[in-house]
Amino acid sequence: MKHESADIVTLGGGMASLSLIVALLLRGYRGRIIILEQLVTPNADKTWCFWGKGSVPRYLQPLIRQQWPQWSASHNGHEVSQSSRNGKNDYCCILAEDFYHFAFTLVEQNDNVSFFAGQSVIDAQEQAGEVRVRSRDYDIVAQHCLDTRYQPDSSEQGFYQCFAGLWLEADQALFDPSKVELMHNLECHGGTLQFDYVLPLSSHQALFERTFFSPQPLLVEDLTRETEQAIISRYGNIDINVQRREQGILPMIVTAPPVDTGCWHYAGTAGGHMRSATGYAFVSVQRWAQVVAVNLIDHQVWPDYQPIKNRYRWMDKIFLRVLAKKMDIAPALFMRLLEQTESDQFARFMTERASYRDLFAIIKAMPKRPFLNALY
Repeated sequence: MKHESADIVTLGGGMASLSLIVALLLRGYRGRIIILEQLVTPNADKTWCFWGKGSVPRYLQPLIRQQWPQWSASHNGHEVSQSSRNGKNDYCCILAEDFYHFAFTLVEQNDNVSFFAGQSVIDAQEQAGEVRVRSRDYDIVAQHCLDTRYQPDSSEQGFYQCFAGLWLEADQALFDPSKVELMHNLECHGGTLQFDYVLPLSSHQALFERTFFSPQPLLVEDLTRETEQAIISRYGNIDINVQRREQGILPMIVTAPPVDTGCWHYAGTAGGHMRSATGYAFVSVQRWAQVVAVNLIDHQVWPDYQPIKNRYRWMDKIFLRVLAKKMDIAPALFMRLLEQTESDQFARFMTERASYRDLFAIIKAMPKRPFLNALY
């Protein structure tokens, strides 16, 4: 077993860990960083989306693969859409493969960062003002540990956002490249909300996801089958090439974010950086990474910072309570949200940039009785 020492060791080499490392390196950080990743090669089966190019740091903006000025939802044949004003809140996407290429290129250019792949954590603990981590091949002592491992609590009540996505390429024009279908064909069956998510890169290429808000995690095989059936149902048995696949199961559970200690810190889903009612996390992770990087470099202090404020957690909690009691009204709720708010209000709310006027508009758009009942 090899013995190593570091200023920071990260448990996991995914988006959250790399976001902080990138923010540190671009500010000239020279402390020793070790990344422990269980996988040999990080999964690039993700697409991270958000509203507003300016919501992410400038160095990530060139990675934006596509921007859309319009987004929509539909239910029972009725569609409602919103359009960004002046392009400030366009819907944007960054592909995981582009992000990882950017991050690992930067890592390779800095000799103070080591990436150890294929390393499952055997033991990790804080003791005497430092952390000690043992993996298959390494025994590491560090000043700080960044833990991105999400460990669900079986006692927690909530939903799971389960999806399987296929990147499609067709010989004929099937998709509208000017618009993202956030929630197409909203429907509720057996206490589970279902809809299609269509992210078009062109009229011939798109990501098509079948998404479920389910009380229980769903099997990947079942999700993939549902997605394939939804594609056939919508486009027919035409020749479509599947370029790559995506999948995920996100916990829609509002809990208090874990408390950092002097040496032990959390990030990503494990750190409470994902909006429970939506599954969006990329912007909040970047916001957190900027704050931590500035404080570590300028003040040598790891700040206790939560990018998702309590008001958003409270609103997400109430919304999920409503769904738990009356999931059958979920399609109408999402349709009302787009129908009765301005596009920029909606975009700012989804990226935790809302003013109090925006928050009031969101609350006003919702039916009063089910939300008042959810308060008690």
